[in-house]
Amino acid sequence: MQQLSVNGRRDRLLPATSLQVRRGELLLVSGTRQDQRTSLALALSGRLKSSAGHVEWDGRPGIKSLRQASAVVDSPG
Repeated sequence: MQQLSVNGRRDRLLPATSLQVRRGELLLVSGTRQDQRTSLALALSGRLKSSAGHVEWDGRPGIKSLRQASAVVDSPG
């Protein structure tokens, strides 16, 4: 993922963010702002359209292959 960002109605939900996760790795996202964590998870899973950036999964560009291979687990509270 390169420079992925998500804009909301009034402000930026997720500033430009880059990361790399290799096969077999597990990604845990933590932070102080819930809207940024949620925006990242939803954008990576293809459930929220990003404003900018590039996502690749298993060497293939685009969200479709990532969405088929990912899950979003929410732990409220």
